[in-house]
Amino acid sequence: MRYAIIEAGEVIAINQTSVAPAAEWIEVPDETEVGWVKQPDGSYAAPPEPEKEPFYQKLDSAALITLLEAAGGMTPEMVVQCHQDPQMAYFWLLLQVTPHTSRDNPKLPAALDAMAALGYLPNGTQAVLDAWPVE
Repeated sequence: MRYAIIEAGEVIAINQTSVAPAAEWIEVPDETEVGWVKQPDGSYAAPPEPEKEPFYQKLDSAALITLLEAAGGMTPEMVVQCHQDPQMAYFWLLLQVTPHTSRDNPKLPAALDAMAALGYLPNGTQAVLDAWPVE
């Protein structure tokens, strides 16, 4: 038989024995594990799997520009104008000197916000971040 100690509806300890070890131990189904939660109907259920953080792809310059066009609403003309805008020179320099851009780059949101503020990114920063491809 399998016995468990339950606190606040959660299994905190399991003991496999033929006799209940002490009064606070209660009999539970054999598949019950530590961390499982007692349900209103008296059954036990595994806790839900934690959501995994997405793993975002690193994009080369061409893929980033494609994303800016597809998700951000930039036209090829806007890309060229943005590239020629002195206020965006630092962003384009970074694209030239780094082989890939990652979504978690702390400079990326500010660069996208600047593009949006200057009228080059009609759909805004969040549209680009939300559409960033995952592996």
